[in-house]
Amino acid sequence: MYKIKIEDLKHDPESDDKILITLPQVGEIPIKMVDREKNIQKQIKNYTCDFLRSYDDDDDPVILMSAGIMGSYVCGDAIITMHSMGYDLTNNADLKKAKKSDKKRIKNHYKKLLKEKPELFGLEKTVEEVELESQEIVEKTVDKETALKKLKDAKEQLDLEIINQQEYDKLKEELKPIITNDMEKPKPKMVNEQNEKYTDQNEDDNEDDNEGGAIQAILGVAAIGALIFWVFSPSIEDKLEDAIAPTLRNPSSLQIINYGGPYEGSFMTPMGGGKGYPTDLSSGCSKIESYYANVTGSNAFGGTVQQIYIVFFKDGDVCGTYTTQGGTMMIPDKVSRDCGCG
Repeated sequence: MYKIKIEDLKHDPESDDKILITLPQVGEIPIKMVDREKNIQKQIKNYTCDFLRSYDDDDDPVILMSAGIMGSYVCGDAIITMHSMGYDLTNNADLKKAKKSDKKRIKNHYKKLLKEKPELFGLEKTVEEVELESQEIVEKTVDKETALKKLKDAKEQLDLEIINQQEYDKLKEELKPIITNDMEKPKPKMVNEQNEKYTDQNEDDNEDDNEGGAIQAILGVAAIGALIFWVFSPSIEDKLEDAIAPTLRNPSSLQIINYGGPYEGSFMTPMGGGKGYPTDLSSGCSKIESYYANVTGSNAFGGTVQQIYIVFFKDGDVCGTYTTQGGTMMIPDKVSRDCGCG
């Protein structure tokens, strides 16, 4: 993906509050800043990208773009996506609208661009093409013995819960044709003892080379697979929105200000100043995960209210959604009932 770099930025000579950024394919465009630093290097921070990432993701190189009172930290991918969608990145009204009500639409468009126009982000190929090439490398470098060893190691990792069932099944499908094809190939016959020793040595050398290449190839496929899984699967923020929105009188008015988690076997009720207090669930619910979400939405009179919700997950699926309005004393009992873990 595209990462903002110092060499891509410069001051706009015609404005005191704008900088110019050079994007792949698009070229130079202006962006309105909250505070334009005299030293352009100070313009880049490492922080969570407001429009595309969650607090659980790694920080990106970002710039503080003017969007609302406090502004928004935007990464290179967000800038490219919003420019592609027609946002004027120097217009306060456009930027405020993007921050307040268009985050989900921006994220969905980003996923679409990654798939259909990777060149906008400086990529030469789509993630599907890179995955296909990585798969071809695996097929060329992994022999039956190595494939079986990798599959056995993966099974042990699955049993130890180092990887999940989906990751194991994916690797199994990748290695299966290699194992079955090798089973059908006859082994070469040795002509004499001297040739046999020579061949054995070659096989040992090839095995080392194959194993090294196989490890690199599998790591490459795993990395691409993780990227594709992230790009095309719902984020935690999306799941929280889907869980909370139906509980509101006007579901489309939902805005998530911030959220936190996961907490296993407990839930956190946030307080002022970034603090909070944890509450344990019953012992049977030790594998239930929770997230809190600080949200706003419109009430029956058209005004905006702010609430805190706690959303619980069982095996990755939502099993309970509760507001902290009125207290949290009964939440553990509701989770035991609704998530079937009491």
